[in-house]
Parts: sequence; C-alpha cells; structure tokens
Amino acid sequence: MSTNRLPQPGEKTASNPYLYGLLVFAALSLTAICAYWSILNNTLLGDDFSEINRLFQLPVSELWRLFSVNVPAFVRPVPYFLFWFQYRFFGLEGLPSHLINVGLHTGSAFFLYWFLTRNSISRLVSFMAALLFVLTPLAPEAVTWSDGRFDTSVLFFMMLTLCLYTVTIQKNSRLAYAATLLAATAAFLSKESAIILLILIPALDLMFAEFPPGGTPIENENQTSIKKRVARSFVRVSPFFALIGFLFILRLFILGGIGGYKEVRQFGLPNLGAPAHTIMAMMAPLDQILTSRSTILLMAAFVGFFYLIAFVLVVTRWKQASGQARRIILLLIILFTSSVMPIYSSFFIDGMGSYFVNSRFFYVPNLAFITLLVVALYEFGWQTRSWRIIVTVALALLVPVYFWGLNNNNRIWEHAAAISYNITTEVPRQVPDPPQDAIFYFQNVPVSKGAHYFANGLPGTVNMIYTRQDIKTYYVDPEPEFRITPKFTVHGEPPGDGYLFSYNRETGHIILVRGPVTP
Repeated sequence: MSTNRLPQPGEKTASNPYLYGLLVFAALSLTAICAYWSILNNTLLGDDFSEINRLFQLPVSELWRLFSVNVPAFVRPVPYFLFWFQYRFFGLEGLPSHLINVGLHTGSAFFLYWFLTRNSISRLVSFMAALLFVLTPLAPEAVTWSDGRFDTSVLFFMMLTLCLYTVTIQKNSRLAYAATLLAATAAFLSKESAIILLILIPALDLMFAEFPPGGTPIENENQTSIKKRVARSFVRVSPFFALIGFLFILRLFILGGIGGYKEVRQFGLPNLGAPAHTIMAMMAPLDQILTSRSTILLMAAFVGFFYLIAFVLVVTRWKQASGQARRIILLLIILFTSSVMPIYSSFFIDGMGSYFVNSRFFYVPNLAFITLLVVALYEFGWQTRSWRIIVTVALALLVPVYFWGLNNNNRIWEHAAAISYNITTEVPRQVPDPPQDAIFYFQNVPVSKGAHYFANGLPGTVNMIYTRQDIKTYYVDPEPEFRITPKFTVHGEPPGDGYLFSYNRETGHIILVRGPVTP
C-alpha cells in the first residue's frame, strides 16, 4: 500500500508539501536546462519562420486574428499567441523560443508529479516518472524544434486540466472547477488532440470521485445508489462536453470545414508492423542515424525487460496494490490508448519514422508510456525497502542513458540550425535590398533526415529575413526522399528571372551564383 495518502481535514502533516513541490520544480527545471543546453542558442529553422511569418505584422488590437491565421488547416490560437509574443519582444532570437518550449516541457513534467502525488502516489515514484519524462530522448522534435510548440502546449494544458480537476474533486472547489474549464479550453485551442479530455475527465471523475478506492470517506455512501452517482458525475462532466462541442462548432465556422493538412493521409490499410515499430522506438528512443543498431537493441532489451516485469506485477499483484495505484494505472492506460487514436494513421499505418520523423505525434503517449512503467514497478511490487531500492537503482540507470540519448538526438537539430544560421545571415549580406517581387532560387540545400523541416520552411525564412511578403522562393531539385510542396519546387535548370543561391555542403556557406538575367 502507498504510504503517501492524502491528509484528512484537521490532520497535521509531518512535512510541507509546498516546499517539496518547489524543490521538485527546481530540480526538474535545472535538469531540463542542462539536458537542452546545447540547443538553447540554436537559430530558428524551417517552419519556425513560417509560423512567425503569419503573425509578425499583427497588431495588439487584432489578436483575435490568431484564431484564423492557419485557415483552412487548424484553429490553434494559444501556441500562435506564444509565437506572436516572442517575436514582439525578442524578434527572431532563438534563445527565448527554445526556453518557452523547454519551459512547457518542464511544466508538463511537474504537473505529472503534482497529479500523481495528489492521488496518493508517493513522492519518490512521482518524481522518478517526471524526471524520466523530462529526459526522454523522444522529445527533441516536440521540444527542440520551436514549431513543436503545438504538442508541448497541448500536453501542458492537458496535464494542468487533470491536476485542477483533481483539486476540484478533493476540495469540492468551484474556483478549481472554473480553472479546469479554462485549462481545457487552452488545451483544445493548442491542438485538436486535446479532445481526449472528453474521455479522461469522465474516467477521472468516476474513478476518483464517485467510485473512489475503498476506505475513502464518501458522504452518505450507503444511501447513494450507483444510478445517482453516475447522474452526479454526468452533471459535473457535461460542461466539458458542451465546451468542446462549442469550440468544435467554432472551428468548423472559422475553417469552413473539418480542416487539417490535406497532404497527410488519414486513411489506409492497417499495418501491424507500424505500431510494433513505434513501441520499439519508444522503448529505445535513439536516432538510427547517430546510434548503432546494437546500442538501440541493447537499450530496447533493457527497458523491455522492465516493462515485462511491470506487466507481470500488475497482472499478478493487482489485489495487493492500493486502490489509488490501480486507478492510476487504469487512467494511464486510457491516456495512452486514447492519445494514439487521434494519430491513428501514424500509429497503425505508417508508424514512427526510423529517424523519429513525426515523433512529436507520440509526445503525449510517451508521457503515459513512461509513467506506466514507473508506477507499475513501484506500486505493484513488494512494499519493502529492499524492493524500492532495487527499482530505484534500475530506473536511475536510465537517467544518464536518457541524458546521453537526448543530447545525441539533438545533434541533428543542431546541424539543421547551423544551416539555417548560414542562410539567414549570408543571404541578406549578399542581397541586402532585393527589388519588389524578387524571386529567389535555392539549390543543393541539404535536407537532414530526422530534422528535415529546414527546407520545408525556406519560403517563410526568406520572408522573415527581409520582413517582406512579396519575395517568392523556390527550391531547385530537392532531395528525392523529402516531399516539398509542388508550388515551391522547380525541377531542372532554374529560370533566369531571379537570384540563384547554392549551398556548399563542404564549407557550410550559401553562395550567390547569379542575379536576375537582364534582357
């Protein structure tokens, strides 16, 4: 049984939970800064410029346009506000942008700790889960890449929603309930995958409010029928359905339809190898470009062994675990399975790329995946000092490996940022004042596997270099393994009506080959 139960009214506690929370937040923040130190000063790259390009001319009086800047694809005003804010105060500096993403990532980890401890999971277990999530090598695409902010912000507000709803249940607080609705709104307006809150909130309410673990005091428990409990729960959760319904209708009105990226396939034949490959990557999240296959297999075997032990413990020691632990496990399973449903095309059809392309789609499931392991090993194992020491040592071995893997995976993003830096500094130096409606052609621009987003955002990059919208940018002979929007692509010899730049892969410099050919 967990020893970290919630204090009863009037009961004195031996320690200050707020002090513990402050220390945990400081520890997680310091860990995150150290882990992401190598990329904090990286230049913005690719679609980062494209997002800011949508917003840089937006005045304060027209912030309502944040709802429609990405029509007809999405309605995501919360992360767009963060992009607008950073450009308004810091311009195109990379450090503030990366700090925002690292801060959101750290905040999600802290809310995980907060949520677990509020539901009677011990501080040690909660901290270990939060620490491993902070260091997960799977996160670079969501955290290192500024444009991954849609994923970091949606998880931040989803975890905040779960924490606030827990406070609502435990303290019957109307203020916490109102704050929960606001947090859920921010989550849905960060990314549409927050719709899984319509599953998580009812599950949380039923398991922890209306049908809590045995021994938890319930007012008039004997006189409250199951029907009344379900009805009471329905009254509490129905405003969330109404809220998400309203936001979905608003989204349809703004977009004029369902929206979404048209080039991303939503349907296809299921491929059983795709989820298997993804689970393998989640157990050993090391980029296959920079890490040997033997190292990846060794890590997958090590982590997989502990997942196997965790599974056996949950199945065989279900009754020995505390009621809170059983409910937390069930909620984490619901979180994991529901969070891969909005990305079913990636999970069941394509899977995660070998080089973690689109791994940001698995950022939310990864939190549940890691926490499931930690909670199962501790809370379903033997509640003895020796067992906890064994589990702690085993999981602590992952800390330096995760730290190394995260820094290793970030090397590709550092390379892409270096390319971005050369182009953003050398292009305006060679063509300081292009004429109106100038045309730029780029050839030989490398497209790094993994951090492949640089080339895809080149038009927005050029627009932001000059803070002008009239300049048109095209790619010349893009690398075949990457699909670039056809309207920005020129095959063969580029026309003579624009500036031609070539990237020298040996020196890392961008060279102006020629200017527009005059008649």
